[in-house]
Amino acid sequence: MKKYILLCSIPVISFGALLYSYMDHRPLVSVVMPTYNRIHLLPRSIESILNQTYDKFEFIIVDDASTDGSNNLLESYAKLDPRIRILTNETNKGISYSRNKGTDAAKGKYVAIMDSDDFSLPTRFEKHVEYLEKHDDVIALNALYLEMGKEKNGLNNWVPPHRFEVIFHLKNYYTNIAFFRTDFIRKHKIRYDETRLSSEDYDFWSKIFLKGGKLHMLNEHLIDLRRHRTNSREYYDQIKTNSRKTSDKLLAAMGVAEPEKLKTDCERLNAMTKANQLSHRVDQYTLELIYNRQCQGGKIPANGYQIKHIDFVDYFEPTQTKHIFKRMRNNDKYTFMGMHGDLYAFKNPKGEIELYNKQFEKTLALKEIQKNENSFLKNLLEKIKSFF
Repeated sequence: MKKYILLCSIPVISFGALLYSYMDHRPLVSVVMPTYNRIHLLPRSIESILNQTYDKFEFIIVDDASTDGSNNLLESYAKLDPRIRILTNETNKGISYSRNKGTDAAKGKYVAIMDSDDFSLPTRFEKHVEYLEKHDDVIALNALYLEMGKEKNGLNNWVPPHRFEVIFHLKNYYTNIAFFRTDFIRKHKIRYDETRLSSEDYDFWSKIFLKGGKLHMLNEHLIDLRRHRTNSREYYDQIKTNSRKTSDKLLAAMGVAEPEKLKTDCERLNAMTKANQLSHRVDQYTLELIYNRQCQGGKIPANGYQIKHIDFVDYFEPTQTKHIFKRMRNNDKYTFMGMHGDLYAFKNPKGEIELYNKQFEKTLALKEIQKNENSFLKNLLEKIKSFF
């Protein structure tokens, strides 16, 4: 009997050992959260980290010489959870100094930036680590956010990836809450600029980009941000000035001469389209589309179609032949079959039917629909065919 019990227990022990091995070999995440006089906001932010579904992390909280009792609160949390490490500045040094201090102390493969008044949704770490482990070329990863109190307005920073690389040269759509690879930052000696009191995050991400690091954004809401509107006008003017300096640096790296003399976004986009033909920093097609639409009055071609994808905007321009449209991205000829709601149906040069969703980023070939057991899609295709 004992022998039988022992034999039965071996699979259980083996499974437990495998599970432990998996848990132990997951990459460590170092959370870096500076804070200054936010004792009333700290509990919600801290607990949003402690309640993550991905639990292999160290939590480095840098108290920037708070005077409101924050340190006592932090120490009480540290006693409850050994993953919390408290670093304290003797005098108030600012957010850039504190982020550098926390990053210098980080032991993890990834650093997760967290502000002490924001909120991370429970699966934030899980989703970020999963993506970064599968995409070695991505150095910094962000996600969509909601601005607290403005939930009805929807997600704030969704930009398709190809468009993002263009717009990033003009302004920061990358929030101050992101994951980045520790080894890349240390190898290239990238740090937050401690002379900046604002837009330090835009400057930090630009340094990664200019060193060849890829920035990416998950198309998923994982963060809630709190905006403060109580600062002086001088502070917001400084944000504009610092952002412009970062943009100038990015444009100069692209090959734009004297970007500081270009006053408007349209002047800057025009200069970018010319310089990018030599530097190839971003997708030229996307750059020219943005410039034409924003600055040249370019709209959907007359009697044509505009289709949104995950990484670009496409245009189908009518030809002299009925129902035949030229795809502006590559000049291929497509036969328009019909539309239903937000879906357009085209027959591509290979004779395959493709469905395009003009509002979201999905392109479906007919063979995908036929494999899909979802009768809704099949019925939808039949409705589109019925237009003829």
